[in-house]
Amino acid sequence: PNLEYLNLEECSDLEEVHGSLGCSRKLIELHLFHCKSVKRFPCVNVGSLEYLDLYDCSSLEKFPEILGRMKLELEIDMRYSGIRELPSSIIQYLTHTTKLDLSSFKNLVALPSSISLLKSLVELDVSGCSKLESLPEEIGGLENLEELNARNTLISRPPSSIVCLNKLKSLNFGKDTEEMGYLLGFKDEVYFMFPPVAEGLHSLEILDLSCCNLTDGGLPEDIGCLSSLKSLYLGGNNFEHLPRSIAQLVALRSLNLSDCKCLKELLNFTRMPNLEKLSLKSCVNLEELPDFMVMPNLETLNLSDCKRLKELPGFMGMPSLETLNLSNCVSLEEVHHSLGFCKKLRKLQLTNCERLKRFPALCIDSLKYLCLRDCSGLENFPEILGSMKPELEIHMLDRRIRELNLRGFKNLVTLPSSICQLKSLVELDVLGCSKLETLPEEIGDLENLVRLNARDTLISQPPPSIVRLNKLKFLSFAKQKSEKGLEDGVYFVFPPVAEGLRSLEILNLSYCNLTDGGLPEDIGCLSSLKVLYLSGNNFEHLPRSMAQLGALRSLNLTECKSLTQLPELPPELNELHVDCHMVLNSIHDLVTKRKKLQRVIFMPLYDKDDAYNDSIYDLFAHTLFQNISSLQNDISASYSSSLRVFTIVHPERKIPSWLQNQGMDRSVSVSLPENWYVCDNFLGFAVCYSGSLIDTTVHLIPLCNDGMSWMTRELELSNRSEYDEMLLMNGELELSDNSERDVESTIHFLFVPLAGLWDTSKANGKTPNDYGHIRLSFSGEMKKFGFRLLYKDEPT
Repeated sequence: PNLEYLNLEECSDLEEVHGSLGCSRKLIELHLFHCKSVKRFPCVNVGSLEYLDLYDCSSLEKFPEILGRMKLELEIDMRYSGIRELPSSIIQYLTHTTKLDLSSFKNLVALPSSISLLKSLVELDVSGCSKLESLPEEIGGLENLEELNARNTLISRPPSSIVCLNKLKSLNFGKDTEEMGYLLGFKDEVYFMFPPVAEGLHSLEILDLSCCNLTDGGLPEDIGCLSSLKSLYLGGNNFEHLPRSIAQLVALRSLNLSDCKCLKELLNFTRMPNLEKLSLKSCVNLEELPDFMVMPNLETLNLSDCKRLKELPGFMGMPSLETLNLSNCVSLEEVHHSLGFCKKLRKLQLTNCERLKRFPALCIDSLKYLCLRDCSGLENFPEILGSMKPELEIHMLDRRIRELNLRGFKNLVTLPSSICQLKSLVELDVLGCSKLETLPEEIGDLENLVRLNARDTLISQPPPSIVRLNKLKFLSFAKQKSEKGLEDGVYFVFPPVAEGLRSLEILNLSYCNLTDGGLPEDIGCLSSLKVLYLSGNNFEHLPRSMAQLGALRSLNLTECKSLTQLPELPPELNELHVDCHMVLNSIHDLVTKRKKLQRVIFMPLYDKDDAYNDSIYDLFAHTLFQNISSLQNDISASYSSSLRVFTIVHPERKIPSWLQNQGMDRSVSVSLPENWYVCDNFLGFAVCYSGSLIDTTVHLIPLCNDGMSWMTRELELSNRSEYDEMLLMNGELELSDNSERDVESTIHFLFVPLAGLWDTSKANGKTPNDYGHIRLSFSGEMKKFGFRLLYKDEPT
């Protein structure tokens, strides 16, 4: 008689409780949790009872008979029991309860009409009552009800009185497809019908009708009267159209229409100013969206799996957009250019948009996640606007994105390491990212990278893995002379080559504050290197292995003020950029030892006035031609060294006065003095010109012109080398006004040896002194020219 606590939990074989239990008037707690076999239960005296646990008594079909007066604080858990009907008698004991949980009564088919007596009820949960087909008409009498959860039931016709629940905030008739199967709960041709709102449900904020087999007409035409509605879940239904009044839900924050596979058109939601989330996922028949959608507070837009959607509306009306999901929009070809104005965008997904060809500029001030997996038609990475954050995740593993242009990101400090997952990347451009200090350690993972332009950045120590980029052809870390580069005391150090970078052809390290040791000692291992720019650096010596750069054709050492002498040069070098003083110091070696060197391009001395000093200028011209001509006895008429062009930049485009014959004609004829040819003394003809020439033809004409004995030589000339063209293609030379002015300021020196003109077979017995004229014909755009006969013993 004194029993207070009885625990029979998980007595799984127990079928019946003895009838004498009803005599236990002091019973406080009774636990029959998970007693799946219990079928019969005696009456229960509830005079002292505070807790009755019938959870998962799945064989118990009838609620126990009640004896005594129930306490207000009695808590009953009947979830997952087999009770088929809730007796009206129990309702009288529940009049003061605020929460009634009848969830997962698998056999419950109806609720008693007396439930309307529960005037204090705030929450009613019948979710998971998978045989419950209706609610009592009297449900509208629950005047304080705020939450009604009838999810995963068979209810298809809520009683019309439900709209009288004016304190109701949450109403759920949705189905979970994972639990019930898609529309499994409804019989064939059973469609959900929501009653007319009739200006009721004033407080309703959440309405869930997901997977209810709603068709056209299933939603009330006056649904727009739900003035407090904030969240509306209509996913998984079968309507083709929505009621027009739905666009009047001014308080709506979230609208879910995912998996509405019959939906063909979407209303213009311009009257939903507060909408924050819109999901149209898997609306597979939706082909277009309204042209202009004004949703100033929209933060999330999910259009994934809209397989027929071909184009998107403008995004100008969505300034708050943070998340955009376009994954599996397999028909989408273009994203509207106004997406670039969405400055709050944080997450963008475009997985498997296989027909996407064009993508607008993308503002990434706030972007943290970007996924472009399987966008096989998109070959160029979107143009970037704004400042990239280091934490940005980019996912494009093994896809076809070939170019990533981050040029001009003024506030970019680091690159996200996820960039190194772009295995198909061919070109990476971070030119002008003036605060970028490092590259990711994994940069060497970009196995297909061909071009890396990191010009005008603060990078001073490329990661060692960079030498693993064995398809890389172009690499630049150059700084601008006129702009602030590396800070004082920050020196550039290139990692050891270690026989890597096998395909590298162009390396530009100009103005990088390179000192001795900044270049790797094994730089000579760059077996494919053709162009090396080292101008404006501070080293005194260069690695000895530079002489082993067998493919090197062009070397730039201008403005290397600490360099006292030229290094041993590679044997195949044919273009050298150096300073004027270096040329004067080394001109003999350059001309006589480097027989394949065809172009030597240099600026005036560091003091610009030297360019105007006629004596220095004339000395240079004379010394240059004397050294070229010293090879006269070693060359043949066809040997290319006789065509070598030496080029300088002169601010006045001035021809040295040492070349006496000057003019501006495109064809000039000079009378040769009597006995101009002196054997063992005459060297050849010194020619100087400014302007753009394609070729020059030289004619040696006899005094008695018989038309048969002319000596003719055609010389092909070029004003910009093939290596300049390579740099132009890679963005290292830009055709600005200054560069055009530099081209116009160039002066070219060319020596034409007599051996290159004289042909004994055409002389008909004549000697050179029988020739009295020399004519030069210039093609292209020639500005000025100078001409002189060159002798060994002439004064300097």
